[in-house]
Amino acid sequence: FEAGLPTLYFVREAGDELRSWSAPIAMRYGLTDKFELRASLPTWTSVRAESGTAVATDEGFTDAEIGAKYALSPDSASPLALQCSLHLPTGEDGFTTDDWGGSAYLLKGDDLGNSYFLQTMLGVTYSPVSGADDLTAGALAALVSHPIAEGWSGYVEATALPGLQH
Repeated sequence: FEAGLPTLYFVREAGDELRSWSAPIAMRYGLTDKFELRASLPTWTSVRAESGTAVATDEGFTDAEIGAKYALSPDSASPLALQCSLHLPTGEDGFTTDDWGGSAYLLKGDDLGNSYFLQTMLGVTYSPVSGADDLTAGALAALVSHPIAEGWSGYVEATALPGLQH
């Protein structure tokens, strides 16, 4: 079971502002030392959009996601894994794509010493968009983690998600 701190998202452009927050929750289950089943549960999300004096707010559950992760090289000092998932159209109106999507990521880990660990990710995500052009985005991320206590870690993550059309 994994639960993250709320994810905050802000966009401010030409007098318009969009703010949203969500609380991610996921479950993982290792079938073997190389193969893991994964599920991201529908996330409660709140969105507030401002354009001039007009303000709109909406809240609801997003789509769920199921997938798997396979360790290509389970070496504990430098693991390499492939992670794939399907996005299921299970969310409430306004918070769903109303269609199936998916993603695939190559994950690489490196022991930095002194209990610090670097995880990098390279991948692609396909998200259908109802009534608009579908979105295919690349993903490049780096995450540095450090144990806080037995069974607990803290981390800092930097991510770039460029649309592949750009």
